[in-house]
Amino acid sequence: DLHLSLRRQRQMCIRDRRIKGSTGNNVSFNAFLENKYGLYMCCGSNHNTIFCNIFKDNREWNVSDAYTNSYDNGTLGNYWDSFHKPDQGAYDNDSDGIVDQIYRIYGGGNYDSYPLVNPPDIDNKFLFMVNEKLFSN
Repeated sequence: DLHLSLRRQRQMCIRDRRIKGSTGNNVSFNAFLENKYGLYMCCGSNHNTIFCNIFKDNREWNVSDAYTNSYDNGTLGNYWDSFHKPDQGAYDNDSDGIVDQIYRIYGGGNYDSYPLVNPPDIDNKFLFMVNEKLFSN
């Protein structure tokens, strides 16, 4: 359970950071760090909401998603290490902690409308992916 806040769960399968065939779930307050790949939404995973996560130092991509999922909850998105500073095209002109431009998700037409300038506060009771391994404190 990647601190998935489950609503209407219809068979959630998580393996190697892959969410497979899952619908109507929240994925929040997780850290995907220092992996070859970040999070992979596959095999019919639709209508999930992914927000308040940290995606950092993943070598190939942070998220790959060819399905229909939301990468913010309408107010808060995710922290993307490749999109949080002005030299990366990420500006926070009103200083509200939200980047003023959208962040496009690799693999399809999804985007994060509210990317975070700073990582969300994640306490150590949640799960972390570091160097291809799953840890829980």
